[in-house]
Amino acid sequence: MALGLLAPVPERHLESAFKTPGPQGEVAFGSCAFETFKRLDDLLRGQTCDCLIYASHSVKPLSSPTVTWMATYVRFVEARNNGTHPNPEFRPLTTESDSQWYVFWHVGGLKQLSREERIKISTLHGYEKPKRYLTNFIPEGPVIIDW
Repeated sequence: MALGLLAPVPERHLESAFKTPGPQGEVAFGSCAFETFKRLDDLLRGQTCDCLIYASHSVKPLSSPTVTWMATYVRFVEARNNGTHPNPEFRPLTTESDSQWYVFWHVGGLKQLSREERIKISTLHGYEKPKRYLTNFIPEGPVIIDW
């Protein structure tokens, strides 16, 4: 088993990030889940992990919750006092008006998965959890997984 991150990201932000990655090919998505990212970084001890991404707010939702994007989780940074990223060039262009986050999590190597590569969320399970997610489980925020 490998440690990983499962996270929802609005589809339009994924497409924007894929077209215009930030410096070093990284992109940063916003979150209020400070504790999740702090724990993930503590577990990783400076390493990276796979990030499985569920495209939320999709114009063509799939019949069952499925990971359709993947990247490498790199790190997180805390937001400025106004809820914005300290280096906005890492953010997708579609997030210019976002200013409500506690942290921003960085990924590199963002790619859309082919039909054959897609992963049903029901085949995954949370970190230190023995049971797989239910067939209708949709992540509402980032979660640490074993996979």
